[in-house]
Amino acid sequence: MKKLFLFILLVLLTLTSLNAQHRSINFEQNKTWENIVKKAQKERKLIFIDCQTFWCGACKIMAKQTFTQDSVADFFNANFVNIMYDMEKDSDGVMLRKRFGINVFPTLLFVDPITQKVIHYVIGSRKAETLIADGKQALDPKNNLANLKKRYVAGERKLEFMIKYLAALSAIYQEDEVNRIVPEYLNKLTQEQLATKAGWKFINEYVNDPLSAPLQQVVNEQKKFYTIAGKEAVKSKLEKSIHTAVQQLTEWTPKKNSPFNEKRNQELIEYLLKIDSEAAPEGLAKLYTAAFVRKKDFQGLLNQMDEVSKYNLIRGKKEKYYFLQNISTLIQCNDTILIKKGIQRIDSMCTITYDYLYKAKLMNCKVSLQTHIGDHIGAQKSQMEEKKYLAIGKKEKGTPRLAPKY
Repeated sequence: MKKLFLFILLVLLTLTSLNAQHRSINFEQNKTWENIVKKAQKERKLIFIDCQTFWCGACKIMAKQTFTQDSVADFFNANFVNIMYDMEKDSDGVMLRKRFGINVFPTLLFVDPITQKVIHYVIGSRKAETLIADGKQALDPKNNLANLKKRYVAGERKLEFMIKYLAALSAIYQEDEVNRIVPEYLNKLTQEQLATKAGWKFINEYVNDPLSAPLQQVVNEQKKFYTIAGKEAVKSKLEKSIHTAVQQLTEWTPKKNSPFNEKRNQELIEYLLKIDSEAAPEGLAKLYTAAFVRKKDFQGLLNQMDEVSKYNLIRGKKEKYYFLQNISTLIQCNDTILIKKGIQRIDSMCTITYDYLYKAKLMNCKVSLQTHIGDHIGAQKSQMEEKKYLAIGKKEKGTPRLAPKY
């Protein structure tokens, strides 16, 4: 009898524990918008709307992984009247989609039941801690999106406020507005204002052009910013900005809608020549190489690639991407001798890499070049090599390999 009692007690404790660990947001089952509004008004709560569709994968993941977390469930059940609408199937969902202009899913709305206006919203899948932060911001009458906009229009421009406002705009993918506001605002800040923790946060989040005045100030006063943000964080920001700027120029092709920005290219080269940064030699190497491609000077291209390799200017995975990106441009060349030189370089690269998936990509490039010069037998052999390397690479993917012995 005692054993039976202990067994029942254990089962009850287990069930209680399971239930406690699987709470979820309580979404209203009566989906009539009129009733939702009345309930929210009566309980004096905001309305939280999960705007989703039956085909939205991110919506399903969030419903399963985020809405079912205890911390999320407890917070949203206590503070909001929650409703989930399929914006294409539920009649009131279709109506609200048109009223609020919802075009991206998931969109998460926080609505004032008195005015029935959106006071805060975010777009995209959210993790638990982020969603709770969104809810807290919606509940904050001073810092929800609607009031942040009012404060901005009214002329508020304190640095801390601008960081909050731009973060809210970024959460709803208002990138055009962010890009309009940031330079306009930065022009009004002093160097002293930028060289602060709040100033660094602003620069780190929203300034990505290495030629911009704020990032050039960071370069000129690196030690001061090291004290504010830490040496590694500052160096990482500067290097990322350089990589991004270089990539935008080196990936330009005649197919782009806009002409190549030669002025910016030259300004970036001059900037990289005078700064002390580990990213500078790599950036210069890529810009110089891209110039040969644009001019269709393929002998110059091969010579430049040899120089880059000789002095080890680009390393690791970046070297692989650099080599493949540039050697593949030989498809634009009509000089058979130069293309054969390129093919020889592909073979040399293939012998020194132990990444079979990369070997497969090299062989794919080789196939294209051999076909281009009419070497169809060679192309067939290279295609077989590509398939072999691809099979080995897929098999070994995710399997740790010992470093090769030399």
